[in-house]
Amino acid sequence: MTSGRLASGPFRLMAGCVRLWETVLAAILAAIMLLTFVDVIGRYALNAPLRGAYEITELAMGVLVLGALPMVSARREHIRVDLADALMTGRAGPLRDILVALATCAISGLVAWQLWHRAGKALREGDATFLLALPTAPFTFAMAVFVTLNTLVLAVHLILAGRAAAMPEAR
Repeated sequence: MTSGRLASGPFRLMAGCVRLWETVLAAILAAIMLLTFVDVIGRYALNAPLRGAYEITELAMGVLVLGALPMVSARREHIRVDLADALMTGRAGPLRDILVALATCAISGLVAWQLWHRAGKALREGDATFLLALPTAPFTFAMAVFVTLNTLVLAVHLILAGRAAAMPEAR
């Protein structure tokens, strides 16, 4: 987004929000690493593991991975296996792109739907972690939001793949 028009207004705000979120995710990762380090030192050097470290790491990992997912999808930075690319050239390539976009969008939507269901259930039943009794619903709702955002990003990719297939001269 280096052009003058795209580097202003809402795009600048969006870029700032993305940078802020990347910083939050980096801080979560650093906290997980520090927590794990302290837990391992306490466990093996002092025979005193950090109580609840595993639970906190579990919850933070879920937020970290699913929080990064929409950005990875938006940037198309997923791992891509190109085994079938040589078989699907010419007109089959855009069809493959549409099918992949449709499948990933549908699967992400299914995961989002299940996470929303699970988050509601966790809230209703008062689910909490075993040792620290941390409520799990807020974490599950956050994960549901992230996967829903990912589904929206993938829906945009699906629309773009369809437009690219419909307009072969744009390729």
